Amino acid sequence: MFKTFVRIYLIHRSGGQLDQAIPNVVSINSKTVFSLAETNDLLFVVNKITLKYQERLNMTLTRIEQEGNHNTKAHLKMEAQTIIDEWNKKIKKLGAKPSGVWNADFDFGEGYYCWKFPEKTISHWHGYTEGFSNRKPVPTYLN
Repeated sequence: MFKTFVRIYLIHRSGGQLDQAIPNVVSINSKTVFSLAETNDLLFVVNKITLKYQERLNMTLTRIEQEGNHNTKAHLKMEAQTIIDEWNKKIKKLGAKPSGVWNADFDFGEGYYCWKFPEKTISHWHGYTEGFSNRKPVPTYLN
C-alpha cells in the first residue's frame, strides 16, 4: 500500500509518465542524503502519511480519555504506541530519520534538514550532534 502511494505520487509528479517515475521510486527507497529540493518534493508524501497517522492517534487518545476500564485503557495505550511506531517505519522507508512524534530529519551531508508536521517546506536545519531545539534557518547557499 505504502509503495503504491509513493509510486502514484511520483507518476503524478512526472506528468503521468510511468517510465519516468519508476527510477524515482527506487531512488527514494535507497536515498540517504537529500538535496533541499528532493526533501521539499518528498514532504508532500510525508505530510499525507503524517496526517493519516495523526488522525488515527488523535482518535485513539480521545478513546483513552473516555475509557473507564483499566484493561481497555491499557490496550488503547499500546495501540497508540503502535500507531507512532508504524509512522516511524514509514518515514524511515522514505530515507528520513524520525526525531520525535511528527518530526523528522533528512540528512543533507552537512547536517539534517529538520521538519515538523504540518510544515510544507523545509526552512530549518541542525547539525548532526544538535537537536530540533537548536535548529537554524536554512542558509541560501543550501538552496
